[in-house]
Amino acid sequence: NHPYLVAGVEEEEEVRAGGYGSPAAELDALVAASGKTVLLSKLLPHLTAGGHRTLLFSQFQEASSGNNKYYQISNPTDAAIDLTGYSLASCTNGCSSDGVFEYGYNYPSGATIAAGGTYTVCNSGLTGDLSSCDEIPSYPQVSVNGDDFQALASSADYTTATALDIL
Repeated sequence: NHPYLVAGVEEEEEVRAGGYGSPAAELDALVAASGKTVLLSKLLPHLTAGGHRTLLFSQFQEASSGNNKYYQISNPTDAAIDLTGYSLASCTNGCSSDGVFEYGYNYPSGATIAAGGTYTVCNSGLTGDLSSCDEIPSYPQVSVNGDDFQALASSADYTTATALDIL
């Protein structure tokens, strides 16, 4: 887990650093605070330079009840990525066979993630401010529970796609 998930740690780090001074300095501190993010920050530029697709899930929220659910995809590359070449592949209660998905969801035409940006997909029943949602589909795209399987797939055809990242 990232240490900033513990209440007060982020504020203590900012005080220790004497303030961040800029959004870039704040991002550097965020990355440096976790070995996982340090590894990603070093690995992703090499993958990108080699032409590898490097989209990944950056956030996921599953409420204990109801539909307060969303997921966010991050594009760590220096170029915008068109999501119409990707899909969300899923299985209810896990997949019966490895790499064989029951359902697929294709992103709408024009759905893109800016370089270094994110794309947030929210359940239509999410309560609160929806202004950060790039897309708000209804069931079943963001209606999963703890034993469902979802993968960000490298093709618009989820039946033949390779999973780039999984939840």
